[in-house]
Parts: sequence; structure tokens; C-alpha cells
Amino acid sequence: MASSRLTERTLRALSTEKEREDIYDSSFPAFLVRVGRNGSKTFYFRYRGADGRYHRIRLGVYPGLSLADARDQARDRALEISRGKDPAAEPEVRSSALTLRALAEAYLERWAKRRKRSWREDQRVLDQYVLPVWAERKASEIRRGEIAELLEAVATRGLKGLRASSSQEGVLGRSAPMQANSVLKTLRKMYNWAISVDWLESNPCSHLAKPGLERRKDRVLSDEELRTLWQGLEGEAQVFAAALRVGMLLGQRPGEIVGMRWADVAGDLWTLPGESTKSGRQQVVPLGPGALRLIEAQRGQHAEFVFPAQRTAGHLRVEVVTNKARRVRARLGMAAWTPHDLRRTVATGLARLGVDEFVIQRVLGHAYSSVTSIYNRYAYLKEKRAALALWEHHLLEVVGVGAALSEEVGGEEALIPLH
Repeated sequence: MASSRLTERTLRALSTEKEREDIYDSSFPAFLVRVGRNGSKTFYFRYRGADGRYHRIRLGVYPGLSLADARDQARDRALEISRGKDPAAEPEVRSSALTLRALAEAYLERWAKRRKRSWREDQRVLDQYVLPVWAERKASEIRRGEIAELLEAVATRGLKGLRASSSQEGVLGRSAPMQANSVLKTLRKMYNWAISVDWLESNPCSHLAKPGLERRKDRVLSDEELRTLWQGLEGEAQVFAAALRVGMLLGQRPGEIVGMRWADVAGDLWTLPGESTKSGRQQVVPLGPGALRLIEAQRGQHAEFVFPAQRTAGHLRVEVVTNKARRVRARLGMAAWTPHDLRRTVATGLARLGVDEFVIQRVLGHAYSSVTSIYNRYAYLKEKRAALALWEHHLLEVVGVGAALSEEVGGEEALIPLH
């Protein structure tokens, strides 16, 4: 079995005198390219199915499908299999007259809703920018140049209906070029999925550059800003204030915080199931006295969710928290920040306190990819508990409620002000 570390350079140089030859990626053996005598190069993903047999999934043809996009598709398939799904068991659907509307509906139902907690953003992008223009067009007929024109129109507010309604303000508050980037990202992912299920042969988004310049996100709140924010949350709605403060203490993703379920909280541990995390792996988060106090204060408000929505069913939404946070920071006269910046602040604070980078990544629940990680199921619970205890002690001292650390959770006196 021939193998090589597949790069753009090695891929372009590959050739064979045989009718066809398979070259496996030495860094990801389930990913391969089939080289034909005529010079064709087709990407595949190979895996052992539930039936015990090896199966191949055709990903697409190079250069219509780029190496990077093909490898991303293969990784997506590997993650799907690790979660117990067998792509070979998916019903085969083909259509030479596949419209963009049909493709969008299938992508959302069969991929995005199953795999992305942020699938509503994909739906919003498609509904607002793509389907009004191309809903009944054949997906296979849309060309790269047309997509480039659409992205330019979005980036320059050239399409009708780009102005956000008040209900969408939190989601659409980003700049027009960033919105165009979201359109490109969603379309590229949707076409890649269509290729992976063998509906289409190529991705017209390949080799298109992002219309907007992505700025590196590096906002970190200072200790003084953390004190201002914590104390400034007094008087805000309890569920909102508690969610933000728990985020300040634990450093988990805002979507994971607001979606916290009582069923996942046991004693001083919060266990996020794999389907609730971005990495797809279970994440166990130790709860210090301060975080546990805030969480337990929510008891009785909702049977399922720790941070329930006030006006709708279910839990508090990230966009609601983002909108409220914007108003709070304006009232407090703070420089711009988002709830996700609190996560970066915790990570930076842990590093400043001397916590090892590897432990910080485990606290944050970041995915890590290596052969060793496949076999290493140690949860680093002791190390995460020590790191979060160190951060909680520091933060509560900074915000002026450090005495909470010496009190017993469940005592009569409220240790952390919620109103």
C-alpha cells in the first residue's frame, strides 16, 4: 500500500503508469487519492463499516476539490464514525437536476442540524443571501464567478434586504465583509457535503478568497474590567448575570454555558456530553464553590435547564446574552467585548497564574489530534480542578467576593451577589 504525506506539491507531482494507483496520506491513512494513468486525481475516505467490511466514500476530484477541503471532508467523516454513525448506511440520493433550494434543505437536515449547534446561522445565511438569488437554479450550474459576484454584493451591501431587523441585531451586527465571509464559508461547506455524498463533482467555492479581512481575536479583559463587569451585573436579570459570571469562572464556550442542563450537573462536576461540545468529546468541568453557588441559586426556575429563557421555551440563547452584554458594557463605559472574550480571558489568566498550556487546553475543552489522543482517555480531572480553583480564587479576590472561597456551599448567607 503506497503512502506519502500529501501536500499540494506532492499531489501535483503524482503520476502512475498503472491504470490507477491509490496513494494514502501517511499523516491520515483513512484519507487517500486515487491517481489515474490519464492524470486524474480523485480523493477518497476509507473506513471499516459496522458490517466489518471496508468502504470507500468518494470525496471529489482535484483540483475542483482542493486538498485542504478534501482532507476536511475526510476528517468530518472520521468524526461522524467516531460518534457511531455509518455513512454506508445513509440512503443514497442522487439528482442531476438538484436545485440549490433542495441542496440547502438536505444539507441543513442531514448534516448541519446533526453536527453543528450553530446550524441556525447556516440557515440564516442561506435564507437571507443565497436562496433569494438562486433557489431554483441547478446547484451544479452555479459558477465560481457568480459566487464571487454575490460575495462582492454582500460585502458592499449591494443586495436588497441586508439591513438587519431589530430582532436580528445581535447576529447581524458584524460588518458587511464579515457577512460575506460567512456566506462563502457556508456555501463551501454545503458544496463539500454534496460532494461527499456523491451528488456533485466539484465545489465552485474552491480557490475563492475571503472578501473580508479577518482580524485576529485577541480581546482579553483586565482585572479592573473584570471587577467592573462583575459588580456592574448587579441589578441585571438573575439568569443573565449568573450565566455571564459562570462564564467568567469556568471559561467554557457561551453556547455550552447557556445550554447547561441539571441532568449534567452532579455534585461539583459538570459533564458535557460529546453531542453538546464543539470537539465532539465529553468534557468534564470541575465546579469551584463560587461557580457551584451561582448554579445552585438557579434551582427551581426550570426543570431541565440551569439558565432558562425568560420569554420562550428552552434555555437562554447566546444571541440574547450577546445583546444584553452589549448594553451592559455601554452602560459601564467599557471597551467592546463579547461573551466569547471571557473564555479567552480565563485562558490568558490561567497562563499568567502559571498553569501549563496543555492543562489550559484541557480546561477549555479544545480538541487535540494525535495518534496518542485516540488511546489516551485520561480526563485530567485533578489538573483541571486545580487550575480552575486557582482561577476562581484569583477572580473572586479581584471582584471583591473572595470570602466565598472559605464558606461552605449551601450556607445561609449569599456569597456572590446575583442582583
